[in-house]
Amino acid sequence: MRDVATIREDLGRIAGAIISDEFDPSERPPQIKISERIDLDGVSSGGLQPAFDLGDSDYSEEARSLFYRLDSAVLGNREGNATSAPCGIDAIAWYVSFHFSSVNWGVYIPISSLAYLESTHLAGLDDSREQKWRMAFQVLLHHELFHFAADYMSAQWEVLLGLPCWAELRQRKLAADRYLKNEEALANAFMLRKTKRQLNAAKNRAITDFVAQQPPGYRDASVILETGAFENHLADLSKMYSSVGAISRDLDIWSGAFDHTALFPFVVDRGWAQCPVYMVRDDHKLGLPPDAVRLVVRIPEVVEMPKFRKALKRMSPKVKKAWKNKKKLIKVQVPAAPRFEQLKGNMKGIFSLYVTENHRAHLKFDNESNKWQAFEIGTHKEMDHG
Repeated sequence: MRDVATIREDLGRIAGAIISDEFDPSERPPQIKISERIDLDGVSSGGLQPAFDLGDSDYSEEARSLFYRLDSAVLGNREGNATSAPCGIDAIAWYVSFHFSSVNWGVYIPISSLAYLESTHLAGLDDSREQKWRMAFQVLLHHELFHFAADYMSAQWEVLLGLPCWAELRQRKLAADRYLKNEEALANAFMLRKTKRQLNAAKNRAITDFVAQQPPGYRDASVILETGAFENHLADLSKMYSSVGAISRDLDIWSGAFDHTALFPFVVDRGWAQCPVYMVRDDHKLGLPPDAVRLVVRIPEVVEMPKFRKALKRMSPKVKKAWKNKKKLIKVQVPAAPRFEQLKGNMKGIFSLYVTENHRAHLKFDNESNKWQAFEIGTHKEMDHG
């Protein structure tokens, strides 16, 4: 898979392929000053699985009002009428194309959107607030990563044809004041195919119900989940982006021999990891105390406290080796729950990390030193986990 930086250089040599003026009305200029970039370098193909360290405070009335407005934006436009306003999942998260020259391109996910989903469409699930935030993050991330995949696919056509395919289709969308229903169906289908493998039936049912309430295109994902239908719609989207340019170059892209799916980056392991992901730190809108939300993607350094070192010294060589390997792993990416999760009740603020199938460590973030501390290690029973 070619890296995006090289592709952008190629696009710069094609007249009109890189846009430097205004934004597409369906996308919002990212507020970089309140955004936190998540570095995906080295993250596994299993997907980004951040943990959230959240306080116990409830949301403010202003936040509840915000959730109502977001819900109206997400579920509005029930008939798919012409509109410049974002709808569906793209009303609460967005992708900025690398075809724009003057912005930080990538996926943008506001903190407030995670709280919105947790408080509305995921409210009925018997899970903690942190677990629901993780689920919400996955829903938004994978929908928007598909838009990156479509962006990458269109750029490959542009390099092949020497024509600005993405900009040409963008102009047609602006003129019609429409979004691409096929692309939104694929984006939600891509997301549902991901969550189906990661979550249980109840969680998948809640997400599927959420998708079914969205506007046309978005809500049609359920009919293209099977691999054959999904790949057929990928091919249709590829033709939609390339058809005008292909005709002008007298290129037959309608032949069944052409594999359109190969143009999308997710056919390559970790191909999506080239896409920058930003958390928009708008948690001030939620009425939570300052620093009530901490995003945990990786733990670059762990300070072993005296009690921890003493307990580890008594462990078997197997457990010691496992802990050493676990420290290397969390430098790249924290595991998904339950292998890394925040504890509840009087253990709030403490994270449990599986070391072996029978051992775990307790970690916490120390605000004074601004570092993670490992302060306990033992068997699940010794650590009061049954």
